[in-house]
Amino acid sequence: MKTQVTIVAALMILVALSSTLDMVTVTEAQVNCIDSCTTGCVRPTPKETIRCHHECDKKCSRGGKGGSETGA
Repeated sequence: MKTQVTIVAALMILVALSSTLDMVTVTEAQVNCIDSCTTGCVRPTPKETIRCHHECDKKCSRGGKGGSETGA
């Protein structure tokens, strides 16, 4: 009986760790999307640059793939 409890506990720990790793990967993907997009936002006027950053924010937040950070 103790062996079964130990195995179940170990499996629960593995599941918890793997779900945490998935969340970290999604967060890194969000940052990479926003960073890549805003790097290309070199515009002649500040107004156009801000508009580009907002477009990047919308693009990277579609489908839960990005966040509301603009990286600027």
